[in-house]
Amino acid sequence: MDEADDDETVLSGFKKVQEKSSIDGYAEGLSDGRDSVYQQGFDAGYEDGFKFSFLLGQYKASNMSAREFEKTSRGECQVCLNPELVKENVDDLRKLQQSKNEKREIELTKQFGKLDYKERESKMNEHSKNTKTDSKLDF
Repeated sequence: MDEADDDETVLSGFKKVQEKSSIDGYAEGLSDGRDSVYQQGFDAGYEDGFKFSFLLGQYKASNMSAREFEKTSRGECQVCLNPELVKENVDDLRKLQQSKNEKREIELTKQFGKLDYKERESKMNEHSKNTKTDSKLDF
């Protein structure tokens, strides 16, 4: 074997390694991008779901005997009620869920009255002063 053959072998090996690295890098980039989009969609949906579920919990706590709140474990999640919605665009799905949440909140407000967050905050602060704790959970 002469030096030219050695150079071609090294160059051929280098090109194969470079090609494989390029393909692997592209695949990893696609995967990272896909994961990022899924995470953003999950984060947005989680925030929306948490906010409305928290509101349902507050109404449930203020009127424990109401039949309206016996089954709030799903927070009126539209995907839970219709799994076919998973095939929808995330933004469209969020708009649908937010629309349903807004209608439900209006119904709850008509039935039970508007929750007075400022009054509850004031009661929490007063309780904290009286008990000399910084607890925000006791209200």
